[in-house]
Amino acid sequence: MAPLRVPFGRQDLAPVTVPLVLAYGSEDQVLIPEENAARIAPLLKTLTGVEVIQGAGHCVFLAPCARPTLRH
Repeated sequence: MAPLRVPFGRQDLAPVTVPLVLAYGSEDQVLIPEENAARIAPLLKTLTGVEVIQGAGHCVFLAPCARPTLRH
């Protein structure tokens, strides 16, 4: 999900043997898709799909925090 491209090269990803789906938000302004997801996709030999969440930003994969219930 929203991968960071910088630390990964082809040799770093070679040991990955499980099928992967690359997912990212189209409006991610932290890990800009063209500089990260688009560059890492060709390095993933087990890539089975790409899911672009249209209109989504960087935090799209975080679950919203529930307000805790206070008990007295």
